[in-house]
Amino acid sequence: MAFVTDKTLFIHVQKTGGMSVREVLYRCNPVGHESGDAEGERHFGLPELRARHPGIESGRLSFGFVRHPVTWLQSRWAFAVASGYPIHVQHRGTAAQVWMASCWSFSFDEFLEKYLERYPGVATQTMFRMLGLWSDKPVDRIGKTETLFEDLNRILDEAGEVRAAVPLMPPRRNATEANMVREAVVTAKYRQRIMDAEKLLCDRFNYN
Repeated sequence: MAFVTDKTLFIHVQKTGGMSVREVLYRCNPVGHESGDAEGERHFGLPELRARHPGIESGRLSFGFVRHPVTWLQSRWAFAVASGYPIHVQHRGTAAQVWMASCWSFSFDEFLEKYLERYPGVATQTMFRMLGLWSDKPVDRIGKTETLFEDLNRILDEAGEVRAAVPLMPPRRNATEANMVREAVVTAKYRQRIMDAEKLLCDRFNYN
């Protein structure tokens, strides 16, 4: 899904700091709005947005963020635990259709094993699809979650967004509870297996 202002088009990849970016964009430009129905466009990336909303990029700088696949998987699992993901799978059709549903376990190690068996490379696939990196016209700019503040400031400066009232650091929105993240321990063995599975993402964005 995307957040649209008169100068930017923000493509929100889950668990890459998107809610914090949204908050900053709203403070910059209170007339910013969602591209469409939040539930219906929850998993839309740039290619789908182009098809659904022709001309949505016109006059706007499109951008999004990527994240190291190891911490992305940690955050996806930890947030799912904290937000009651199994209940969402039962009662929300879109939740039952995504890869997480077939890999789900309250054991983080078991979750990783299922991911490595059934969906290796899903972080790469998700981020590349959402940001249009499989297409001949990807987003204009890509930042990293690890350097969210610096990259966001650079992108907003280039887009010409005025943000005098925005705090020095973007507020944390939708941040996963710290105790859940602590439970998502990745051993050196798992780390290497994940990075091997997500080699394209790691190579493209210099994640070592």
